[in-house]
Amino acid sequence: MRFGFFLGAAFQVTDDVLNLVGDKARYGKEIDGDIWEGKRTLMVVRLFREGTPAERETLAGLFGPTKARETRT
Repeated sequence: MRFGFFLGAAFQVTDDVLNLVGDKARYGKEIDGDIWEGKRTLMVVRLFREGTPAERETLAGLFGPTKARETRT
C-alpha cells in the first residue's frame, strides 16, 4: 500500500509539472489548465508559502475565491 501511495504522488507531481511546462503535442492536455481551473497544486501551495508578499497577492488575484466561497454566495 505504501508503494502505491508514493507512486501515485510521484505521478501527480509529474502531471502537475507537465501541466505548467509541457509540450501540448506531447503532453496531450492543455497547458496551464490546472491554473485556469484554480487547482491548488503542490507548486502553487509552495509559492503561496515561499513567495514574496507581492507574489502571493498576485497569485491570490489569479486564483480568486475558493469553490467553498463561491457556493455560499
